[in-house]
Amino acid sequence: MSSQQLQAVLSAHHLNTAQQRYNDTLAQLSAAQSQVLAASAVLQQQLSSTGIGMMGQAGSGHTAGPNACEPFF
Repeated sequence: MSSQQLQAVLSAHHLNTAQQRYNDTLAQLSAAQSQVLAASAVLQQQLSSTGIGMMGQAGSGHTAGPNACEPFF
């Protein structure tokens, strides 16, 4: 195996490792987002049941829809 071939194999391995690390991080972020959305739904329900519902008030600039925390990348 030539030096160039070896370099290409090592570069491909590093790229695969970086891609896997990226995929793992993305999966962790997705799981965290799901937890935040679930916690938000619980808090919203609690606020709603106490009559203090603040989410989605006119002029607040916030929405309580499922896309409120979509990733921006």
